[in-house]
Amino acid sequence: MGATIFSAWIYDTLKPYAQQLSMGHPAKMKAITAGKNKSDRIDARMIADLLRCNLLPACYAFGPFSVSRFQLRTSPVRLAWLGPKFRANLLSELPMFENLLNHHWLVATSLLFFMALAGELGYRIGIKSHIEDDQNRKEQINALGSSLFILLSLLLSFALTMAVSRYDQRRELVVREADAIGTTYLRAAILRQPYQQNFEQLLRSYVDARIDFFAAGVDPAQLEQAMSHTSSLQQELWKNMVAVSQSDRTPTAVVAFMNSLNEVIDLDSQRVAALENRIPQRVWMLITMVALIAVFARGLTLKRRFWLTLVLGPMTIAIAVGLIADVDSPRSGFIQVDQGPLYRLKAEIQPK
Repeated sequence: MGATIFSAWIYDTLKPYAQQLSMGHPAKMKAITAGKNKSDRIDARMIADLLRCNLLPACYAFGPFSVSRFQLRTSPVRLAWLGPKFRANLLSELPMFENLLNHHWLVATSLLFFMALAGELGYRIGIKSHIEDDQNRKEQINALGSSLFILLSLLLSFALTMAVSRYDQRRELVVREADAIGTTYLRAAILRQPYQQNFEQLLRSYVDARIDFFAAGVDPAQLEQAMSHTSSLQQELWKNMVAVSQSDRTPTAVVAFMNSLNEVIDLDSQRVAALENRIPQRVWMLITMVALIAVFARGLTLKRRFWLTLVLGPMTIAIAVGLIADVDSPRSGFIQVDQGPLYRLKAEIQPK
């Protein structure tokens, strides 16, 4: 078979069923394709003779993984064929993108750099294409750029709304968890000894564990250790709860204490879920793509390069994106959920 834009797809399709599969190099087979006496039978006979003599100018066929990396830059048709593989590779790199979003200053700096680069690229292409001299094309590109910037502003507004709502939810859960632990600590006073003392000590340790859980930041080792400590304390609390229910004959007090302890344990799961509930990464990708295309379209219509135009607009967008990323990041950045309720509770329940 001769190499064409569909070669990779045909090669990978036929490879499992062929004993030997060779791909002819198109540049080195022009003598066959440009022959005067040309037909499929003549071409097939000449190629067969070359194969028998092992003289066919072969073209190297990339493997499926190499094709997905190389041919995306060479053909839109292959991009459509490699859609599932491209999505798989993209999904495998999403954790790295999520790690980038934990550092808002890096997000803003990277976006600023690429937008400035896109604006400069648009300016150079516009100068070479003489877009400024063609009024019709200039009006169309201006309209496109304006619509893209409007779309970008709507996307940023949408993302900011999502980030703020998640921030408010995380802040509310901190207050609820502190109230639930405090209520459980007070209700422990109705239990008999030694259960009262055991629960008070466990709840003081639990408050420290919850503070450590947030202070772990984005360090996976510290985060795993804090979650493991929290889980072990919850199991110890519940073991004591079972012992109390089996020995204490005052069901009203036991049920009230059990409900408070259940709420404490449930709020742990709710806080973890709230920390993991962030702006979807595909929304960030869409914002980045629209921002780059909008700045590129703006650069196409520039008649002269002016550094303030190329930097000020992208800088404003980058600052807005960095601020949204900071609000959306629950474990890093300048805008953090205040853990004051837990610290105040820790001070209140210390033994006198």
